[in-house]
Amino acid sequence: MNQSTRLGEQTQCSARSKPYTPDDEADTIEIIPLLALDLKSTNNQFHLPAMKRLLNIVLKGPECLDEFYSQGIPEILKKFLSLKESDEKFVISSTILHVISVYDKISDQSIRMNAAIQPLLQMIHSLDEDRSNSACQVLQGLIKDNSVRSSLLSTGFLGMVQHTLSIDNIEKNESLKEKQSSQQQEQQGTAVHVKLNLLEIVLKVLTTCDEQELQPLSFLIPMLEELKSKGVNQLKNSAKNILCLLIGYGVSSSSSSSSKQDCDKIHELEEKNKQLEETTKRLEDEHRRDQEENRKLKEETAKQKVKIEKLKIKLPQNLQISAISQDTDDIVSTTEANGKLKISKKQTKHNTISLNPVLENGVYSVEAEFLNTFNGYECVGIVRDSYTVPAGTYPTSSPHNQHIAVFTIQAGYNGNVYYKGIETKGNTGFAQNQIIKMEYDSEKGTVILFVNGKQQPVYISGIKEKIRFMVC
Repeated sequence: MNQSTRLGEQTQCSARSKPYTPDDEADTIEIIPLLALDLKSTNNQFHLPAMKRLLNIVLKGPECLDEFYSQGIPEILKKFLSLKESDEKFVISSTILHVISVYDKISDQSIRMNAAIQPLLQMIHSLDEDRSNSACQVLQGLIKDNSVRSSLLSTGFLGMVQHTLSIDNIEKNESLKEKQSSQQQEQQGTAVHVKLNLLEIVLKVLTTCDEQELQPLSFLIPMLEELKSKGVNQLKNSAKNILCLLIGYGVSSSSSSSSKQDCDKIHELEEKNKQLEETTKRLEDEHRRDQEENRKLKEETAKQKVKIEKLKIKLPQNLQISAISQDTDDIVSTTEANGKLKISKKQTKHNTISLNPVLENGVYSVEAEFLNTFNGYECVGIVRDSYTVPAGTYPTSSPHNQHIAVFTIQAGYNGNVYYKGIETKGNTGFAQNQIIKMEYDSEKGTVILFVNGKQQPVYISGIKEKIRFMVC
């Protein structure tokens, strides 16, 4: 039967009256399970001997790591890490965990180096001034190492300094000293030599770092400023020296940076508000312009409506038309019972007949129908009111074509449009027995032709004077 099996059997005995001691077994990895039982025991007398044996095993090397963790030793030791426990149990349990943490290699150099720095920082906080000074000298000697500086700047050292040196803590400690005996003063509060040593470490870091590494020290500036004004003489001088160096290196406090960021944010918000105000003003101006344009449009529309109404009153809906011809031997016009004007020709020669009334303002239309005309020269159109058409005139001949524009019949002229000797194609033209309609719009200055209700694409435009309808 091997040793671990025999020890395992012993764990099942409930009548054991003393803990496992070096006289019982050698301090090897195999007895860690038994030591774990002692540490869990409700019998407080078992705890300290088990801790000492466990520390002895741990100090032999990292081979114990697997068994250490498998037995849940960190969780078991947790209850001894309280400051309420006896100093010896607290010291041994934290030492065991510290050694194990160093064995358990960490890739981050700053975190790993912290394992060496923390004991020295604990020693610097010693109430024994010589011990504190000794630890301070050792740590100052290590600071030239990059990993040590990096660890101090990034793993909590600055927070420890801020806590220890804060004016609130100093004033609190001074108040306690006034009320307590000298023995109590030694046990509570932080001695001045501790604060001075911490400032020495900060100064050493400051004078050893590259400039680009110094910004984390800005965290201490508010505390140093307060210490400079309220601290005791030695602390005040040390704080002044560190502040002067930080200012010389251009390091500003994080609160200053925060204030600058706040100012930048305020400036940014002010700029945004300014832009918003400008945008709002522009939109308001555009809205006012739109309102003004709408008002003018409404006024113009109202004026046009009044004008149209006046025109409606001035111009009758159905105008009486009459024919104007210089050749009374050829042209005969009569008004029939239905109000239509009938124009007849007696001879076969050309003649152009203009129609009253004169067209000026408004929209006018006239309908015509050719019956029993077979010469292919029929046309309709417009003539200047200022021009008197002579007898025997054909509208496309010169000089009459300078004053007359016509739409022609399909048979003879293919429906083309003529004015000033220029021929424009595109209309289908008209034929006998078809209803031909011309519509004149004085506002647009146009005359449009409809054949049997279908609008023709080519029309007359650019009319800016009084005219009359005409037929030929």
